[in-house]
Amino acid sequence: MTERKSHIFAFGGGKGGIGKSFLSANIAASISKMGYRVALIDLDLGGANQHTFFGIDRPQKIIDDFIEHRVKKFSEILLNIPDYNIMLAAGIQNDLKATNFNIGQKARLFAAVKALDFDYIIIDIGAGMSISTLDTFNIAPNGVLITYPEPTALENCYKFLKSAFLRELRTRIKNKELKDFVDNIYDGKIIIPTGVKLFDYFNSIHTELANIAYTTARQHYYYLILNSASEHDLELLDHIPLAIKRFYGFNITPLGGILYDDKVRESIKKMRPYVELFPDSPTTLKIHEIASNIVNISKSLCYD
Repeated sequence: MTERKSHIFAFGGGKGGIGKSFLSANIAASISKMGYRVALIDLDLGGANQHTFFGIDRPQKIIDDFIEHRVKKFSEILLNIPDYNIMLAAGIQNDLKATNFNIGQKARLFAAVKALDFDYIIIDIGAGMSISTLDTFNIAPNGVLITYPEPTALENCYKFLKSAFLRELRTRIKNKELKDFVDNIYDGKIIIPTGVKLFDYFNSIHTELANIAYTTARQHYYYLILNSASEHDLELLDHIPLAIKRFYGFNITPLGGILYDDKVRESIKKMRPYVELFPDSPTTLKIHEIASNIVNISKSLCYD
């Protein structure tokens, strides 16, 4: 793979409990079994649990050791996952510590993650829409949005994508007046008229802002996974991208939908990847399909 944009994927969605960690762990496991080297980065700051999916009770080294300069190189905290071609950066489990990163610490961490030399880098980010969570999502050129087929989860998915984009957009704007304008949209002080796309609204306000917005949008690719769905819910894989395109103007590609499965909880309790415990189940087959979609997308991006 020739370009970094092709292989870094962040899994987010705004709402907690929608399966970000479960899916990122199992998709990483699936990709690794295809023969690729995978780095799994647990940036669910304050709620890190990727290590438990692979049977690790207490990681010896965590991301905090890098942040606090107890190790010099990020590679020193990477844990080898037995039976998988995965190196895990276990996350911080202290809420207070995780939410008090300063700008320098955050920049150093993000730079270290982006500089890793792996075939794929899978980033599991936290719930909510804090500044740190949005910034974490934005470091990946490929953003995977995960949602449940429930109104609150869908609403959070839409808001999360919009907030992440506005957060990155403001960092690219030098004009204070335009930066304040974007901040007011982000804070809800300015409401975009119903039926008007985000980019069209920018274009009607200021051409320079619209140009920066288009440039920012082109730096990212967005994808969708519908989790814990019914057969009827799967039609949302078509409806959600259309709604996002209509209201915001973003293109989002469906990766697949996973049906509700009681055995998911069993795999979590046993602290092993689902794809390992239930290799022939429909859920495992769908996870493999999504993993293959990610690999194929990455290959196509190399030639953009």
